[in-house]
Amino acid sequence: MVLIGISLSLLLVGCQQRTSAVKRTESKTEQKAKKTADPKKKKKKIVKEKKKTVKAAKYKVANTEQADYNVLERKIYRIVVKVGLVEKRIKATIDQLIKTETKSDPDLDEIRVLVYDNEVDINGPHTVGKADWASNGEWGSTTAQSATNNFRTTHAASYQFVNVAE
Repeated sequence: MVLIGISLSLLLVGCQQRTSAVKRTESKTEQKAKKTADPKKKKKKIVKEKKKTVKAAKYKVANTEQADYNVLERKIYRIVVKVGLVEKRIKATIDQLIKTETKSDPDLDEIRVLVYDNEVDINGPHTVGKADWASNGEWGSTTAQSATNNFRTTHAASYQFVNVAE
């Protein structure tokens, strides 16, 4: 009799433990379901867009002219690019030229880039576009003090294009 009582007690304790384990599992599952079902607690998707970098086009420096003015060291570059380039690609090409030249000669105060689509026209007005890298993007606006101290924080490039697709 005692043996039966002990067996029954163990059986009841085992059933209670299984029942509480099932309840815990159910409550965890129910919690997950409630979290996903609650529209207020939706997870925000963070979408990172990659900035598309525009590759510089191949170009040829057809002519370089020193255009110093007082203490300002200025250069004019006449470059030739292939026909049919879009504006973004020409800007990237000009920016690449400016970066290369200012790295090799950190004393440059202003740069003008005249862009052509063929070498025949390089002695005339630009046929594709033009850019000025100077204080506030304006040719001739860099001060002597900025030039002497190599102050470049206000330098920017300004662009003008002739019949170029955006």
